[in-house]
Amino acid sequence: NGKWTEVLVFDARITPEPENLNYPERVWELLNEGVVAQKAREYDRAEAIFQNVLTEDPTNASAIYNTCVIWLNRDGRKGRVNAIERLKKLQQESPSYLMAPIALAQMAGEDGDFKTAHDLFTSVFKERTLNTMEAISLFIAQIDVALHEKNPEAAQIAFRALVEIADPD
Repeated sequence: NGKWTEVLVFDARITPEPENLNYPERVWELLNEGVVAQKAREYDRAEAIFQNVLTEDPTNASAIYNTCVIWLNRDGRKGRVNAIERLKKLQQESPSYLMAPIALAQMAGEDGDFKTAHDLFTSVFKERTLNTMEAISLFIAQIDVALHEKNPEAAQIAFRALVEIADPD
């Protein structure tokens, strides 16, 4: 574009599972049960399950994040406002939990706030390790933001990165 541009290279190690999560077995079971209910669009049941996790572990980032996803899918505009507020708080409380800034970046892009979206992506790009779900979510969010920006080239680059770690379908 005729001017100096700073470029970040994504070179994080991608691991199959989240590292350093030492949840008790009961918490893992509840989280898995909640995700299954969420995927089945049983949002009230899923939210109740995630609230059970939060009763046992009030700072469980996964349960907080998935509760926000439920609000986004079930509660319309109010759910989006609540989810953004809670995800921002989660980002402050658990800076190593990358799903929060990824989701916030995607929503900022949807709102046309591309600077915020890119700033949030930059914070994730600086991480040395991502698990597969974080990497997939990052590339999907980048595609979404690029399409909102009407930048198909950037969307294609993110898509190529996505299919390197995920099924092309």
